[in-house]
Amino acid sequence: MKHPDDDNELFNRLEAEMAADPAGDVVDLDKARSARTESADRASDASPDSGPDRSADAKPTESADPSEGESDDSGPALVDRAAPTQSGPGLIDRIRDSKRLDVLPAWVKSGPEFADAMRWLAGHVWHTIAFHAVRVPFLYVPKLVWRSPRGLVNTLGRIGRWAVDAEGEPLRQAEARRENSELYLKLSRQRDRRVRLRMLVTILGL
Repeated sequence: MKHPDDDNELFNRLEAEMAADPAGDVVDLDKARSARTESADRASDASPDSGPDRSADAKPTESADPSEGESDDSGPALVDRAAPTQSGPGLIDRIRDSKRLDVLPAWVKSGPEFADAMRWLAGHVWHTIAFHAVRVPFLYVPKLVWRSPRGLVNTLGRIGRWAVDAEGEPLRQAEARRENSELYLKLSRQRDRRVRLRMLVTILGL
């Protein structure tokens, strides 16, 4: 077997010869090849594998770790060998382990806490009433006066359209243009019944 350092040794020798001969003489390739062969023979003789003490039936030294010589042919190795995650508890388990709230809160069962809660509630109600009472004459009444005319007009317009059944007028006009007298008369009778009932409700409401 050719040793990988043989070529390097040959090239080193050639470089040395070229450096020693500045005149640039031609190198004898046969001598270079024979020198390379002799160096390869010396390297093979110096190898311990070819020594006389090595028997032909010698076996390679077994590894200290028995798992090194064994190959796993059972299949491709998994990238993630972690155990599959366990699913969480079911619905019944979560309900069973949950904390039950008291039917009555603790402040209701305790007399001092109940009295303190009632005092806080009374103070909150009084603060809310006072807050809005101060703003009624200076803020709420001017807003009401400013917005009430427009709101009144919008409200009366919606009530009037509802009382005269204005939402069904486009359908009745469409049937009249098609000259479908039967369906138009049916829609007109329905409109008369609606108007009578809605006008009565509007008058009672006013």
